[in-house]
Amino acid sequence: MKTARLKTLEPVRVTAHNRAALTERSYALASQIFLNLPAASWEKLIANPRAYKTRIYFIQLGGVDCGIAVFSYFPLDHPMRAQVLRAAVGMLPNARGENTINPIIARENLTFFLSTPFSKKYFSSVFLGPVMYHLATKVLYDAYPSCHTDGGQGQSVIDECIALFGFPRAGDHPAVVSTGLAVRFQDGEADAIRTSSSPTLQFYTGINPDFDKGNGVVLVSPHTHANVFFSTVNLLRKRKVYK
Repeated sequence: MKTARLKTLEPVRVTAHNRAALTERSYALASQIFLNLPAASWEKLIANPRAYKTRIYFIQLGGVDCGIAVFSYFPLDHPMRAQVLRAAVGMLPNARGENTINPIIARENLTFFLSTPFSKKYFSSVFLGPVMYHLATKVLYDAYPSCHTDGGQGQSVIDECIALFGFPRAGDHPAVVSTGLAVRFQDGEADAIRTSSSPTLQFYTGINPDFDKGNGVVLVSPHTHANVFFSTVNLLRKRKVYK
């Protein structure tokens, strides 16, 4: 599997023609990954006016698009000029299973961390699928919520990210939101996840039992020196999904 990187998309600079072409290609792929995806919602995701920069990657298998990753850089209303890097990642069912997205995430994490080294930074994503959440918590040195730690001090950052991303809360856990989207699962895939012995998958399905109905978990990871170092090392290691 290989990746093909598109040019950086900055909302204030991109032309209408380039944005239309990018939206068309990415929406065609995203519609195969997510259920009930409105075109307007997807366009807002890849060109959110609140984001000062957005970068998009297409993941390919045999020269055919099979996954997409959208990284958006947001300022936070927080002391120390805080910023958050939001990742939106989706893979077709037949491409799930290996961490093909990890080198891209590692690169974006390092780029984000080094861009303004004296600012407070966070990595965040809304995980609609338990498998991608499972992969993220395996490689992130420090992230919440997870089976190893609850929101704790990070809940205030989760709350701000939820407000920034514009998703209403859902369920009883404060990190669960309703996105109106749902991942397309293969036959029996959701049931296999629910009966998995993995503590991480059990934690995810426990706090978000309606993951197959459009609810997602907002995960936040602080960009400390230790977190970035260990997370980058883990991201570049090849791991299987259900270990």
